[in-house]
Amino acid sequence: MINFQILGEPGRDNAVLLSVDSGKAVHKLLFDCGYGCLDSVAIADIMSLDGVFFSHFHMDHVSGFDYMFRLNYNRSESPLRMFGPRDTRRVVQHRMQAYTWNLVDDAAGKVAVTEFGGNRLERCEFATKDQFRVPTQETSEPMIDRVVYAWPELTVSAIELDHGSGCISAGYVVRQADRWNVETSKLAELGLKPGPWLKQVTTIDDTPSSETIVIGERTFNVAELRGQLLKSTPGASFAYLTDFRPNDVEMEELVAFIKHVDVLVCENSYANQDLDLAVKNFHLCSDEVAQIAVSAEVGELVLFHLSDRYTSEDWSKQFGEVRRLFPRTSWPPAWQSALA
Repeated sequence: MINFQILGEPGRDNAVLLSVDSGKAVHKLLFDCGYGCLDSVAIADIMSLDGVFFSHFHMDHVSGFDYMFRLNYNRSESPLRMFGPRDTRRVVQHRMQAYTWNLVDDAAGKVAVTEFGGNRLERCEFATKDQFRVPTQETSEPMIDRVVYAWPELTVSAIELDHGSGCISAGYVVRQADRWNVETSKLAELGLKPGPWLKQVTTIDDTPSSETIVIGERTFNVAELRGQLLKSTPGASFAYLTDFRPNDVEMEELVAFIKHVDVLVCENSYANQDLDLAVKNFHLCSDEVAQIAVSAEVGELVLFHLSDRYTSEDWSKQFGEVRRLFPRTSWPPAWQSALA
């Protein structure tokens, strides 16, 4: 299950807080970190972030960094993980060093930074006790299938998008691992009753398929039993897109990248009548947002990152422009009353 919350107000800085519940663990992911976006988020949730994913480093997407970092710079259980496109390491390291660190000699905190670009992942780690001056380790590896990070329960993939004048904006897709469910009718056909043995069959990662399992007086091969009892269903999926303007080739890649996601959260910066401004500033207008959702056959489109050049009435018109082409469009729930 994936739950998301659009942070920030219409026409102001926005971000997205994602909660991914696999039934075994809950992962909290933050996409961008604009000014004031975390004001309504519980401190415990901010301190338990599994990853912070930046689209790019324009001020409206990173101005809330200080507050987020203040709550996470000295986590002892696991590193604070941050991800972003080319230039992420330089920007993040400068921000981390923009403080006086004279009281951290015994600090246990670590910050792991992953920068992607050109189909490679550049990873490095900084220690709080070293005042984030130099990385304690650095690695470079191929970026496979666009994946920037993977937990057993989910993957986060990224695509590079053009935001003009050499600025790369990253789009992200989060996909839960496929779920395996027991078909109870098959249990009956095999004359089996539910019991503790089912955990060995359903725990794919822990029990090798080559093993055998004894149920009552009968012995089964785990792989064969899985084939008879388990049904795979796709996990939930989510995409985050903002601040970009693709050419035809990039658009084709983008559509393939987000194909069939359950939820797409996408900017709606300009109305159709201001297409010239959208082109000039490397953003999208309403029809273009809708066409991406149509072409990618997404389940639901949620609009955010609205321009403050418009009034609430203008935003409602933009909403109508998008919904005309893609009816499964909505505002973030918290915005409904303001934009009704």
